[in-house]
Amino acid sequence: MAKGIARTLTAGDPANAAYYRRNLSQTRARLIFLNRNLQEILSKVEGAYTVFNDAYQYLEHRCGLRSMGAITTHPERSPGAGHLSA
Repeated sequence: MAKGIARTLTAGDPANAAYYRRNLSQTRARLIFLNRNLQEILSKVEGAYTVFNDAYQYLEHRCGLRSMGAITTHPERSPGAGHLSA
């Protein structure tokens, strides 16, 4: 996404292309750092777990997590704060 945004901004404002390229480079570096830290932290997670929706499947795959699956009481609606708290 960042690459596409930088490309679009550069096309619309070529005078500031260097600024957009620099921001893209900084964003990439931050994302690489975040990914490494996240994988290090999540590598310590043991066992399997369940979630209220299947929103984490890409993260689980990338970090080697083991979800037992997603559960819900009403598949047509998202759980509210009270339900999650209970």
